[in-house]
Amino acid sequence: MKDVVLKAVMQKQTDNLKELFKLIEKHPDLPIVAMVDSDVVADDCYCYWLGEWGKCEVDKYIVHENYGVIFYEQGRPDTVDIFEKYFDYEECGIDEDLPDEKALPLMKEKIDTLDWTEAIIVYIDLPETILREV
Repeated sequence: MKDVVLKAVMQKQTDNLKELFKLIEKHPDLPIVAMVDSDVVADDCYCYWLGEWGKCEVDKYIVHENYGVIFYEQGRPDTVDIFEKYFDYEECGIDEDLPDEKALPLMKEKIDTLDWTEAIIVYIDLPETILREV
């Protein structure tokens, strides 16, 4: 049974790496960054942690000093949430009387002015083999 599980895990990893290599070929000028699942890094008692290759994608991100990494979500950002972290409604001419269909495009326009970094995002997940052993 363990061999069957290991084979499935290896196939998933192979598929994820193939996708990563395709993205690198298609976007050779983009940086590659890893997003590590918080379950992988459960505490700070060790220098290294065991993780496995997860999915990968091209996306934009920005690092906010109070909120950490915020993703652009492949062109579908959480416009209101991001706007509220960076901008003031009044200063941008948006008040509560402005209907959403007019306010949202203004908010999106503002968040598009932020200094987003486009990158190949590689997700590092908790290994399935560890999940099965727990």
